[in-house]
This record gives sequence, structure tokens and C-alpha cells, in this order.
Amino acid sequence: MAAILWSDVTALPGAAGFTSVSATAQTMILAVANTALDVSKFDGEDGAFTKLARANFAAHICALDVFGKNGPLASETTEHLARSFASPQGKSLFESTSFGKVFLTLIRNSARGPIVL
Repeated sequence: MAAILWSDVTALPGAAGFTSVSATAQTMILAVANTALDVSKFDGEDGAFTKLARANFAAHICALDVFGKNGPLASETTEHLARSFASPQGKSLFESTSFGKVFLTLIRNSARGPIVL
């Protein structure tokens, strides 16, 4: 199997901040990303689309954890400050991060048949 590495994930635009993710979390996220996709629906085990899909899938999982357990952070409050953030209006959780959106685009553009996650 041509598994992705954490360096593949952090090389994505906007993912440089994921270098501080713990080694344990990296291992768990990569295990899911490297086994969850049906590569026959993309361009095979060693294909560029497969690698990019895996990296964006992993980054999406990481981004969800960075933003908050239930999706992107909606607001935060400290003793002297409260602020709210725009809430994504996507149809799926994948549409809540830029990495998830790229992942969905790759599925739509390269997949042949149903995708099993």
C-alpha cells in the first residue's frame, strides 16, 4: 500500500499548523485515511488522486478536531471578551472545512461508482 505520511498532510495549503498534532493522533488519523478509501474508485493504490484524497481526508479529520469536537468553533468567551464566528452552511460535515471540500471535489471528479468510507 502507498500510504500517506503526516508530511503529506501538512504539505497541503493551510495545513502547516497541523505539525503540532500529537504523534498518537497522527497515527490514528493516518490509519483511517490510509484504509477507509476504496482506491479502485480513484486511480489505484499509487495514484495521485488517491494520495491527494487521502491527504485531504486526513486534514479534514484533523481540522474538525482543531476547530472543535462538533465541527467548527462557533463562538468563544473569555472573562472580558466574547466573539462569534460564521457558521458554515454546507450540506455535509465535509463541507465545513476546506480540506473536506477538496475531498468531495476529488470524489465527484474521479470516482466511478459509490464510494465506501
